[in-house]
Amino acid sequence: MALLEHRTSTYALEIAAWALPAVLGALLFARSQEGARATWLVVALMTAAFALDKAVDLHSVLRSAGQAVVMWIDPETRFRGKNAIFRVLLLGGIFSGGVLALWCFLRADRLTASKLTSVVGLVVVMAYLGLRLMPRASQTLESTGAGWAIEAGAWALVVAGELAAWRAAR
Repeated sequence: MALLEHRTSTYALEIAAWALPAVLGALLFARSQEGARATWLVVALMTAAFALDKAVDLHSVLRSAGQAVVMWIDPETRFRGKNAIFRVLLLGGIFSGGVLALWCFLRADRLTASKLTSVVGLVVVMAYLGLRLMPRASQTLESTGAGWAIEAGAWALVVAGELAAWRAAR
């Protein structure tokens, strides 16, 4: 019972931690001028999605959907054994596509150092989530605590960029 309470309080802390940059991003979006707002919208939406993931575990839902696609494409080995490279290529392609979509959306925005800092934090989280989909990497991240360090570093980058923008807007 105590373990369940500990996990619940940990998840509540993580939800609150990722909700903070979502709120800050929304406030920066509202305060920014037209043509300089897209980055803050992306930051607000993505960090809200991270907070939502902590609340309802979207990562598992997406992982299950991905496994269904893999079963459809490669039902015999599911991209394991000699086909493991295809798992890496698929995840790398999805990550690269996400970064490319982010870049295409943000290139029209006037990027500043604070916005780039926040976007780098988002890219780090995206890479971390991709690593968690790799079986061996996921086990290593969980057993060593490196996952917490990566996520905390990414969160710090996002918040540092937002706070710098907030100070500059004053």
